Amino acid sequence: MVFDVAARGIGRKDYSQGTEISVEPLITSWQGLYTHTELVAPIPAGGSITTDVAVPTDQVVILHDVYATVPQNTLIRLILQSIDLEGDIMTDLDMSDYQSIDYHYPRGDTFWRTIRFITYNYRDVVEDLCIIGCAGFYTSHQSYNLQLG
Repeated sequence: MVFDVAARGIGRKDYSQGTEISVEPLITSWQGLYTHTELVAPIPAGGSITTDVAVPTDQVVILHDVYATVPQNTLIRLILQSIDLEGDIMTDLDMSDYQSIDYHYPRGDTFWRTIRFITYNYRDVVEDLCIIGCAGFYTSHQSYNLQLG
């Protein structure tokens, strides 16, 4: 036996029709996938370690994801800096968390010359293992400037 239930207009509104989905940008033919993962260790107790990642010449890297992780439940801090073509340093990210830091740039962040990771260890013992990494895409200076123009 089949029953039909008539709607009475009681209850919560259905918002599922207006849902927006966030996705990574589509990489086109003049772009390429950029990833970098590195093991940096040891980080001294109460100290920091600096890692510079060179951006290939004549390319621009647009990062969307940045992360750092350690195996212990340690308070760590990650500072991400960019060094532009003139040598100016700009801090793009400064985050602290326990054991891992994972940040997603909603619109990406541009790096021209060097990506600098500064990782701090706020524990009173040496941190033997730390993994840092980033993901995004790269393009040429000319293609990037044409997009902005």
